[in-house]
Amino acid sequence: LTKTVEQLKADVEKAKAAEAGQQEEIRRQKETLSATENKVKELTGSLDEKTKTLASITKDKDTVAAELKDLQSELEETKASEAKEKKAREEADAEIESLKKEVEGVASSQSTQLQELKQAKESMRKKLKDEKKEVEDKLAASKEKQKEL
Repeated sequence: LTKTVEQLKADVEKAKAAEAGQQEEIRRQKETLSATENKVKELTGSLDEKTKTLASITKDKDTVAAELKDLQSELEETKASEAKEKKAREEADAEIESLKKEVEGVASSQSTQLQELKQAKESMRKKLKDEKKEVEDKLAASKEKQKEL
């Protein structure tokens, strides 16, 4: 019986030592858990900050995408406008060429008419000169006759 009591006392001492070891292990695990919780809080804070940054970047990206879309539309409008202007310039150039040819034709025709008028003027001048000479000759002949009479 004494042995059993001593055995029981030894068992109790072992159990107390084991419990003390378990208490120490529980205290270490609590410290580790506390450190882990602090690290989780820190990482959660960092994650929240990065989530806000990502949201801001996403908003900026969406803004840039909208601006890019507006610029693309503006570029397409500008290209369409330039194409219209180019077509209008080509049509105007064609009209100018047509008018140049028409003016050249009119100028050529007028040049021909001017030459014909010059020739007619020269012909009329010669004819008038000849007629004047003829009249002068007749006048001179008439004066001769009068002198003879």
